Amino acid sequence: MPPVQKRRLARLALGLALCLGACSRERAFAPAPYDTGFRGPGRLVILFENADPAVPRVLVVHDRDGARAIRVDNARAARWISKSALLVSQELAPTEEYGLPSTQLLRVDLESGAIEPFASAARWFDAEPDPRGERLAAGVEVDDQGASELVLFSLASRGEKPLADAPRALDRPRWSPDGAALVVLQTIADPDGADSETGISFGGQEVAFPRLFRLSAALDGKLVLLRDGDPGGPLAPGGSLPLWWDARGVYAKQRRGLVLCDPSGSGCRLAFAPGGERRVVDGRASGPDEALLLVRDHSEQPDTELPQDLYRVHLDSGKGEAIYHAPHDVFLSELDWVASP
Repeated sequence: MPPVQKRRLARLALGLALCLGACSRERAFAPAPYDTGFRGPGRLVILFENADPAVPRVLVVHDRDGARAIRVDNARAARWISKSALLVSQELAPTEEYGLPSTQLLRVDLESGAIEPFASAARWFDAEPDPRGERLAAGVEVDDQGASELVLFSLASRGEKPLADAPRALDRPRWSPDGAALVVLQTIADPDGADSETGISFGGQEVAFPRLFRLSAALDGKLVLLRDGDPGGPLAPGGSLPLWWDARGVYAKQRRGLVLCDPSGSGCRLAFAPGGERRVVDGRASGPDEALLLVRDHSEQPDTELPQDLYRVHLDSGKGEAIYHAPHDVFLSELDWVASP
């Protein structure tokens, strides 16, 4: 073969090899219709939802390369399994008239572009990978009346057989940093009784609130209540919803704002208050000293439940600032963050 032809073939082979990497990655992405401007550190994924249900939801990854939409229709949530892979919850239409929608869990590899199902479609919710990306805790509805259970899978499998399950309603699982325990939400009547400061009843019927509990990551043993009021005080009015668990403790949202709770159960202290009629809706740590929060301003759109503001919060000082406000009739319904170079 002449030298010139050999060089041409070598350049062609190199071009094909480069395209196999870059082109496959592009298959996982589409142009992003929304961009928060976040460029790191790390990678942020946000689910954008329009007030018009006819407008599709869009899952957008933000990093130092910009903002790109993931090619998954009807996404409901996303969690990082690693710095280059996501577990995406995809809503599926009901198979029967007047039936309920189900959820397909999908592995999305942002490097190869591969999108693969994990486990069989079911009414999955609150799917949460552990810190090492080895196990998955997820809730699943087991009947049409909303009864559910918590299930544990190995992410090395295809979800054929659970490692463990807890046949009771335990929502919003969040893993401890070492993966040995979970904090979960259970909605209960006030454990201090109806006559306590936080107990409420109507017509003799006690009102239940979401409370924090610690549970072994094996889903066995006893549920341990984590008292969510100030240390030594009554439980928090309205209850608490867990957001994440890191080396500092369990971060949760309450009416008063973002709180940091003692994993041993002694109480919670205020970490960040957005002020005015703003309320924390969701959040994730974005490094050892910072967090990204979704915040809703009730004074702007009192009839909506979803937030429009993305805040960066400095956890040491408790100070935060809005870094993005969504366009009119566009909302931020989910977020997750992962460290990456």
